Amino acid sequence: MRSFVLLFVLPLILCAAGKAAPPAGALRSPLVLSADAVVTVNARMGILTSITFLTDKPVQSVMKGGPEINLMLDGNVVHVQALVPEGLSSVTFRVESVTYVLRVRITPEDPAVPNPVFSFAKQGKFGELDRALSTAPAMKPADIDINGAIRVIERAASDREFRATLLNFQSLPIRKIYAWNHHEIHLLEAHQFAELDLIVFKISWVNQENRAFYLHQNQYRLFIGEKPVMAQARRQLAPRAIVFPGQEETVWLAVQGYKLRLDNDWDLRLPPEAAELRAYTRTN
Repeated sequence: MRSFVLLFVLPLILCAAGKAAPPAGALRSPLVLSADAVVTVNARMGILTSITFLTDKPVQSVMKGGPEINLMLDGNVVHVQALVPEGLSSVTFRVESVTYVLRVRITPEDPAVPNPVFSFAKQGKFGELDRALSTAPAMKPADIDINGAIRVIERAASDREFRATLLNFQSLPIRKIYAWNHHEIHLLEAHQFAELDLIVFKISWVNQENRAFYLHQNQYRLFIGEKPVMAQARRQLAPRAIVFPGQEETVWLAVQGYKLRLDNDWDLRLPPEAAELRAYTRTN
């Protein structure tokens, strides 16, 4: 009789609990994904974590960040199987030519939301480029006309009538500043030629020290969050990559063929500073 009462009362308790706000990431309260942020999903070995994306567009190019997990794509659901008791990995995928990254944290505890649900942020100001971007072909690095692209960018900045004739072209001021050997390296702006799937970045800095510095164009590395993005073409103002005292340096980096959005969280990495390099130098 007692068991019968418990079975009768339990649905009432669950019904009352259902009136509370659903946890974030559940079907009734999905978390909103943005290409500019990385969200963490918890997983546990022995349990299949199913991640649902609320979209009528195909989920594409699903990739895992390492051997810690296996992935299986089923429509708009990505199933994650943890292969280690503890660790970190990631899931990278694309929806409508936008790249998203989820961090996967593997722990011994059961996930608070075992089957998370995500929706997507509304299309931003650069969403109008997605159609041209999706059909743009990949190019060989030798076929990328970075000098021609720079000429278009510089003319568009000063000639409004010329800028009005450019279709599927947008510019984004980034204005991130990085300290390197007592200098300020400026990641100034990005320019996208969507029908070429080409983004061109402008970097600038001035040598304010009383000695020359060597910084080769191949030493400027682009990232989206923690993910490196290889530049296929580069142009550097300083001859032989040597920037003399008082000289202004300008570097252009071109990224092509990745179907990446202009408004991703772009970042710049530089080589170690001289003081850091000395720590690795063997002394007698």
